[in-house]
Amino acid sequence: MKATLHVALILALSSLLIFSNFASALESCYHPTGWFASEVLLDKPGVTYDISRIQSAANVSVVRSSILYRSHYDDRVAVILTPLELFQEKGLDLRLQLPTRNVSTTTQSIIYSENVSTIRVADLELMGGKTVGWILNLDYRPDPSGGPPVQVANITKDNLKLSIIPLVNETMPGSYVGIEVSNTTSLSKQDQADFAKIFDAIGYPQSFDTFIRGKQFSVVTTITYDLATALEKNWGETEWGDAMKTEIKWLTKNHVVNGLEDKDLDTLSALAPYAWGEHNFKARWYNNGWILGVTDEMVQANYTREYTGPANCQGFQSSSLPPNNLVDFNTGMQLQDVFMGQGFTGAAIRAAIIGGAIIAVSVLLIRRRKDRHSDG
Repeated sequence: MKATLHVALILALSSLLIFSNFASALESCYHPTGWFASEVLLDKPGVTYDISRIQSAANVSVVRSSILYRSHYDDRVAVILTPLELFQEKGLDLRLQLPTRNVSTTTQSIIYSENVSTIRVADLELMGGKTVGWILNLDYRPDPSGGPPVQVANITKDNLKLSIIPLVNETMPGSYVGIEVSNTTSLSKQDQADFAKIFDAIGYPQSFDTFIRGKQFSVVTTITYDLATALEKNWGETEWGDAMKTEIKWLTKNHVVNGLEDKDLDTLSALAPYAWGEHNFKARWYNNGWILGVTDEMVQANYTREYTGPANCQGFQSSSLPPNNLVDFNTGMQLQDVFMGQGFTGAAIRAAIIGGAIIAVSVLLIRRRKDRHSDG
């Protein structure tokens, strides 16, 4: 339980708190906020960061331990930086977040159901619909009285569904029989023909026409809420890859992040389209390489844990972005970067310094030998 709470807390710091001003947050959604984000934990050994250099810059928003500013690839997109230390993971979390908007879909269905006292599920051939294009989906739900799980049979074809559930168990008379047709407000002749075929195929003791004769279908309206990108279209592989590389280069140029090599940028750019903005799916360093998500090996080694809480459906509003773009603020060469940088420039400067030191020591030794020779 403690581990789960710890994961939830870190996720809140890296994302949920940023979105807390979204008053119309959804309770559930099919596409969570992280669907519209790409995230990487910069935790490779030797990689360092210093967010104090950016916290005091203009056009950034600081939310507890997270820093938010406009992307240098597309200023309509947010960049969220969060120092993270969780289990054995430690590094700077970098998240690219597209703005989102709430969307809703309204669908109507017709439904009829009844409890039929004479129907015994064991007498029906539930797989019989396969020959006429229907698919059987079996599920089991707990028995409230403590008995064996109750079988739930849903037989479907396109937007049609026939449900059969025993009231007690499969061997006892008495079953719930339900008919549902989605995306419509009336039963068409084709729908009736398809239901007639499935009733015959499973060996139902009545024809479908007899079953529904004189029955009244109910019309049910369902409204489904979800998130969608607030941009003109969702990003593809090129946009995510280029945006990630652009941002890491900018952070390196301004000495917020140090120690990444060009090959790291290439790998993280390639992973970016698939590194969704959630703890369980983001990119991270493990076992000498960049990988996606949380593996069983990580969990077994207590390196990290999977997040099992609800999806974040709060979305991200464009109004949460700072008013203007973040410009370069710290592009000069830093002394520590000379020694810690893993790029060509850093390596060349280190080599020059070491070479100079060797030459200086050699000259000093030669002079000492000459002095000793002269004294002799």
